[in-house]
Formats: sequence, structure tokens, C-alpha cells
Amino acid sequence: MSRAYASRVLQMAIGQIFHTIGWDAVSSITLEQLVSMVEHFLRELTHQMVRCSELNNRTEANLDDLAYAFRTFGITLTDLEAYTNSVESVPLPFAVPQFPLPRPSCLIPACPSNLPTNSVAIELLNSVVCKEIDKKMI
Repeated sequence: MSRAYASRVLQMAIGQIFHTIGWDAVSSITLEQLVSMVEHFLRELTHQMVRCSELNNRTEANLDDLAYAFRTFGITLTDLEAYTNSVESVPLPFAVPQFPLPRPSCLIPACPSNLPTNSVAIELLNSVVCKEIDKKMI
């Protein structure tokens, strides 16, 4: 579901780019192939960013990792700047919500230290709460 949604948003963005550069129509097969190629490129770019951040003992990528990934793929900032200056920016026809949606936590806060705890009871309560949350999300 989430992959299909992301693919559909990417398809809309590519369609907007086509419209911006003056195309009136595009075949569905061509659009699907281009979406697939852009998805693959973005996936490889993000994998390169993650590798770079892991080599630098970090758990999250930052702009330095993006710059390194761009260099790896032969993308220069001057090329990106030239493109953004030559092409007019057109927003998507709809607002894209936060994606993916955050899932509520099933964890129950720890009991105060002065109260006795029963681990079996806490596990049972935790599973009941998680099942109720899953029912509400469906």
C-alpha cells in the first residue's frame, strides 16, 4: 500500500514536470517506465547516503552524505542550480500528507517503583492494548 501510494505521488510529480516543459500527453507505458527508473535512482541514491553515514558511525544521513552520494552519481551542484534556474517550479495539484503515517506506540509506561509489578499482567495488558489499537487502525 505505501509503495503504491509513493509511486502514485511520484507519477503525479513526473506528470507535472512533463506539463511544465510543454508536453500535452504521454503514453502510460512510458510514464510507468520513467517512474520505475526514478524510483530506482532515488533508492540507489538513498542507499549510497545510508552507506556513507554508516561509514562515518552515524545512524542518520545528513547533507554531507547527500553531497557524497551526488558526487558518486556524477551530479554537481552547478548542474542542479542551472536546472532549477531554467525550469519553473510547479506545485503538485494536492497536498501530500505526512508519509508514512506514524503508528501509535503500544508500550505502557512503567509502573511507579513503589507499586508491585507483575510481568505477566503487564504483558497481557500490553497485548490487549495493541490489539485494540490495531482494530482502530483498520
